[in-house]
Formats: sequence, C-alpha cells, structure tokens
Amino acid sequence: MQSKDLKKRRRRKKTNHFTTIIGLIGITAMIMIVGNVYRMFRGSEIGDRLISTDVERYEETIRRYAEEFDMLDYVPLVEAVMMQESAGTTTDPMQCSACMFNEQYPTEPGGIKDPEYSVKVGVQYLQYCLELAECTDPADISRIELALQGYNYGAGYITWALENHGGYSLENAEEFARMMMELHGTSGYGDMLYAPHVLRYYHI
Repeated sequence: MQSKDLKKRRRRKKTNHFTTIIGLIGITAMIMIVGNVYRMFRGSEIGDRLISTDVERYEETIRRYAEEFDMLDYVPLVEAVMMQESAGTTTDPMQCSACMFNEQYPTEPGGIKDPEYSVKVGVQYLQYCLELAECTDPADISRIELALQGYNYGAGYITWALENHGGYSLENAEEFARMMMELHGTSGYGDMLYAPHVLRYYHI
C-alpha cells in the first residue's frame, strides 16, 4: 500500500514538474514576443501613437531635407505622414510619386524607386501644403488637418476647402471625394479620413 502511494506521489511530482516547465516556456515565449513588439515601435508622449523603427531610421534624412525646406519644426509631422503612407517599408516611403515636385520618376503610385528622393519630394510637398493651408506652427492642428488632407487629395482640395468652407472638416473631405469620384467616374478617391489617420502618429 505504501509502495503504491509512493508511486502515486512520484507521478504527481513528475506531472507538476512537467507542468511547471511548460508554464515557464510559455511565459518566456510571451516575454520574447512582447519584447520584440516593443522594439519594433516607440511610443510618443501622447497615448499609444507609435512610430515604427523603419520610419525612425529615416530621421536623419528627414531632418536634412526639413532643414533645406525650412521644416525642422515639422519633423514629427513628416514622420507621422510616412508612418501612415508606408510605415517606412517601401522605395517610396512618402508615397509622393504623383505630386508636382517629382521630376525624376513616373508620376504613378509607387513610381519613385529611391527612398531618399521620396523623402525630399515628400517634405517639399508637405511644406507646400502647409504653406497653402496658412499653417502658422506645429500646434496649429486645424490648419495641419487641412494640409494633410491636401497631401492626400492633392493641393486643389486645400484651395477648394478654404474658398467653400473656410477650412478642413470631415464632412467637406467626404464632399470633395464624392465630387471627384463623380468627375472622374471612379468608385473611390483618396482617403477621406487621411488627416485623422496621420494625426494618430503625430505628437508635438
């Protein structure tokens, strides 16, 4: 009888030991996963707005062209735009091939094949949109929203929104998109929520 009880106790110990090992492996795996996710992103000062490490590696390039186009105060905004456009993972990280400042590559989606040139063109175009929107500083969110939607739709939206509505709103962004869809006979036009999408990643 004692021998049977001893065997049972030994089996329970082995089972408990095995369960503990499996649990530790699971916890270790979870820690590794969380650590990898943390390393992939950095948090901003506001909420959970995040910039990927792929975007972070462009910071020096962004700053160089930001200085050239008098945009140093807007480096975080450029990073936010890049995050929304590509998360820094394509040859055209600013997705600005179709803009007026692209003079070296086809003016079609993904036309730019040089990431540094994309940053240069993207910073220049964003500066143009901010100027057209009459943005005064990096905290002028209403004007930044107008500029951002223009970055996505084309600068014509900025002029139209100012003339017809006095600025940006979600409603007139939708109105403009529907107007363009009807004009061009398409089923879609840009991102109606582009401004709030970018601002998820923006911090001052």
